[in-house]
Amino acid sequence: MSKKFLFTIVLSTDTVLYKGLETGNIVDVSIVKNNNDPYAIGVFKDGVQIGFVANSAETVLPQTLSANRLHKLVSDNKVARTAAVLRTEKPFKNKAGMMQRRFLAEAFFVPKREKVNAEEKVLTYKVFGESAKNPQKASVLGEIIKAKDENRELDLTVEVVPMIINSTTVYKVFLHGNSSAGAACGEITEPDDELFEQFDAGSDIKVNAKVVGNITEGRKKGYTIQIQPQRSSIEKFFDYIDKTIERCVDQSPEIETKVQTMINSGFSEKLIKNVLEQMPVLDAEKANVPNPKRKYFQKNGSNLADMVAYMLFGKMIRLVGEKGAGKNTLVETACWLLNRPMCRIQGSSEMDKLDIQGSASLVDGNTGFILSEILTTLQNDGVVVLDEANSVRPDVLMLFHSLTDEARSINVPGYGMVHMGDHASIVYTLNEGYVGTGEMNPATIDRGPSIIVKQETDMKTLLSRSCPDAATTDIDTCVKVSEAIQKSINESGMLTSDAVTIRGFIDALECSSFIPLKRALLQNVANKLQTESERLAVENIISAFCA
Repeated sequence: MSKKFLFTIVLSTDTVLYKGLETGNIVDVSIVKNNNDPYAIGVFKDGVQIGFVANSAETVLPQTLSANRLHKLVSDNKVARTAAVLRTEKPFKNKAGMMQRRFLAEAFFVPKREKVNAEEKVLTYKVFGESAKNPQKASVLGEIIKAKDENRELDLTVEVVPMIINSTTVYKVFLHGNSSAGAACGEITEPDDELFEQFDAGSDIKVNAKVVGNITEGRKKGYTIQIQPQRSSIEKFFDYIDKTIERCVDQSPEIETKVQTMINSGFSEKLIKNVLEQMPVLDAEKANVPNPKRKYFQKNGSNLADMVAYMLFGKMIRLVGEKGAGKNTLVETACWLLNRPMCRIQGSSEMDKLDIQGSASLVDGNTGFILSEILTTLQNDGVVVLDEANSVRPDVLMLFHSLTDEARSINVPGYGMVHMGDHASIVYTLNEGYVGTGEMNPATIDRGPSIIVKQETDMKTLLSRSCPDAATTDIDTCVKVSEAIQKSINESGMLTSDAVTIRGFIDALECSSFIPLKRALLQNVANKLQTESERLAVENIISAFCA
């Protein structure tokens, strides 16, 4: 459940029961028998009841659930445990005139798990969708009707593909073998966690499904599909998941999703268990833990697993690759899996030691020293990402050397010694050979592993996945323009690699239903080039394929 469920906890007046209780603590919530209140819900700490969920107008905090409303959620037979994190203390004066402790709390519902033989289980989903956005839906419905008319068994396979549309994962359905063409035949209307587990999150992996019949709901027409689960079992990790949730209840909605992502990405069992055992207890939202919309995926590769393994040991890591290859997505996905805060710094030749160390500043009228965000993040077991690290002057980059050797510390003049957390990491991202960059000091390179990140997907597939609502003809045009630009780079020498911009094509396609494609491509691809000769060359290519 991604929705926040806030409620009010009123503690017992017996001070012994809640001595030391404070915001951030985790408590358990469960239904208790009370003859005077059929909706009574008790609050427990270490197995001892310390209070109850507020249910009266005098005690329930504004915009929080009363015990009456929370009761149904807690008693749901799919919930194994309800835990809560104490967020804010709000004491009040009770009817006896005494001050009584009260907390705003957030509930987390840990689901029950049942071991199921994946070979025996079938997942069933309804598929609908507007005909304009799903032009092949009519073909599927036609095949269903034809099979009925001919009194034969329907034999029709489709592919289900997860896509990000307006920041939401949508499961689009395509005719078998046609998912790269961009002509969908519907989308699943009621996806669930079991469906998500069939995919490598954010990847190009498809799942086959069997069409089993049509549906008519009012004026809508659709059909039903069935999926035979194929993914690796998560059951072997249940004990580790439960222990992690005990410590990190705030992350309970995501922990199983993270484990499934690691399974699907080829992580070893040992690595998954280590990630769970080392997951820090923190509020992900407040701690700047990234959660990329599309998770990193590599076909037949191990970049994500390797990245996570190195970060567990607090290594310095170099990520080398062309722009758009997925370097940032890789490090963001790794931080999300590890539940680590991340600080991203844009490297440049203008960086100096103050950017890395911090500087003197007035604090409450007195001269003090404010550590940089870089060092503060490293102190707190976070990950510092230095983009375009090879554009930073070598003498400045050398300041990181003491942080990336056995000492894992730095002496900051005016402040003192700063020590990195045991699991803190520094990540350098770089494109080699670009204007304004240089070769890195061998001593810097020698301090950690280097991972080469390559674009894994062909242009048409990438654009179809990123812009599922774009017209197939517009996607094809963008592919032709991209290929022509690349050919000019390789053969004529008139263009540099800067002319290839994946983000530019995506931005153009996203707006192509409102702006003519030609104009969108000119603004997002050609106009980004900084020399007139290159702009004109790309403009001519765009004009050759766009009316």
